[in-house]
Amino acid sequence: MATSKPIRILAVFIIVFLGIFNYVDRAILVPNQEYILMDLLSIPQGDAAARTAMISGLHTVFKWSAAACTIVYGYLNDKFNRKLILVVGALAYSACTFITFAVTSYEQLVLLQIITAVSIGASLPTSYSILSDLYPQKNRGRIFGLFGISTILGDILGNMMVSVVFPVDLANLAVAPLSNWRMPFLVVGLLNLAFAGLAIAFLKDPKRAAAEEHLNVLVAKEGIEYAYKIRRADLADIVKNKSNFWLILNFVDNMTGGFMLATAIPWLVEHGASPFVAGIIILVPAIGILTGNLFFGWLGDLLFKRDKRGRVFTCLICVCVSFVLLPVAASLQFNLSGMDVGEVFTDGAFLGIIIVWLVYFFFNNGIGPHWHATIIDVNKVEARGTMLSVATFFEEFGEGLGILIGSLMHDAFVFTGAALPYSLTWGWLTVFLAGGAVFWFFLYRNVAQDISRVEELNKARAEELKARVIS
Repeated sequence: MATSKPIRILAVFIIVFLGIFNYVDRAILVPNQEYILMDLLSIPQGDAAARTAMISGLHTVFKWSAAACTIVYGYLNDKFNRKLILVVGALAYSACTFITFAVTSYEQLVLLQIITAVSIGASLPTSYSILSDLYPQKNRGRIFGLFGISTILGDILGNMMVSVVFPVDLANLAVAPLSNWRMPFLVVGLLNLAFAGLAIAFLKDPKRAAAEEHLNVLVAKEGIEYAYKIRRADLADIVKNKSNFWLILNFVDNMTGGFMLATAIPWLVEHGASPFVAGIIILVPAIGILTGNLFFGWLGDLLFKRDKRGRVFTCLICVCVSFVLLPVAASLQFNLSGMDVGEVFTDGAFLGIIIVWLVYFFFNNGIGPHWHATIIDVNKVEARGTMLSVATFFEEFGEGLGILIGSLMHDAFVFTGAALPYSLTWGWLTVFLAGGAVFWFFLYRNVAQDISRVEELNKARAEELKARVIS
């Protein structure tokens, strides 16, 4: 029986909110890096500002640990119940996040972040694998765009939680104490546990290939299962697939965004904004991020119906526009010192700068939905979880590497006394977007052939299933 629309909507709701708090979990560390070091190491702010790589580097270790475990989870996705994998991972990283509230040393923080990362690695490939069996190929760009919003909302909510809800105010520690950096971990841990409970109660693992053209009608019938499981030979096919090669190399354009999202609040504080004002300002570019995911998710699906290269063409346009806009946006100068929210949003010059950033994020976030959708399109059903995990490994690796390189560059700029070290770092990291543009071009040349190969395989598998039913 095919999955009904209400069940699909409920599944998307649960998966999206698990994703949101997954990414809130990741976003509440780096913005408070100076305060965390001051608290755990008992050092003054000046020393903490010059040692931010201890936290940024830890965030990189977090991402790389999650990425390494993702490969294991992806392979398990192709063999076992995906709901079980998703729920166990959610329960584990929820508990670790909750415990982080009570750490008393930097070493304890490191240990808990690594355990959290090992648990959280189950989330992305499992979520995308489940969604790919709930929605057909023609709609995956927009549904992955919707799920992509969860990652952005998580980053935004995480930044707001540390800057607006639980701020640290060194000038008024009686009202907003240094220990406030701990509170987001407590809240997020509890919310994660709540949505893990919803997943246990209501989420179902859909039948594999239930949304695939040529296979969906057969697999929807009671008693018929897509019984093909991943084999060692399939791993060799993944490696030989040209589209997979270019999709994986696209991790380089994540290096820029990884550092930018992690340091959005410190970047605005660098320009004179208070943490509270900074937390409100990031809501404006967030509009570009959210609409970019949804609009380009819809546009890529529309173009895909006309040409199998449509999704990749959408990404190629988005990455090229991003490459042009980022150095321009990063070089724009402004000073928000002493300004409250009302004054910031009535400053015409600053509003013009915000619009430039809004356009940048609008285009830059049109890439993610179709990157994931294309991974699904060019790989056979029984190997998709594995390939998603490999791709996610490199995605997380790229973001972590970007954070590490960016934090080292930032600390070097601070050491040399350069003005606006975050802005300088953002501008220099633009170079990694150029690699993304090149790799999307080569993917555009290969993707239609690989999609057709999978469609022919699905036709053959459908005939095999028919033959088994008749016999």
